[in-house]
Amino acid sequence: MRFVLQAVFGITPGPFLRPAQLIAWLDEYHALQDPLPPEMLRTLLEELMRVPACAGWSLAKLLESGEGYRRFVRNAWSSATRHILPKSCRSTI
Repeated sequence: MRFVLQAVFGITPGPFLRPAQLIAWLDEYHALQDPLPPEMLRTLLEELMRVPACAGWSLAKLLESGEGYRRFVRNAWSSATRHILPKSCRSTI
């Protein structure tokens, strides 16, 4: 199944997967609105749960829902920029 995930779906889960790679793949995956078959989704989730860089992420929600993924990115962006942007700009993002 790992080969199919890599060759067909363009994702290579493993211990060296970087968070940015997963975010980029999720962005493309949800833009296509063509969900993985349930068995492939389960396998991918199991593989991603072993990735140390993704520990603590709600991986099931990120995979299942485009809205859940977008909410995650919005919240992460907001947290990352909170100390950079003036308070007056934060509510517009």
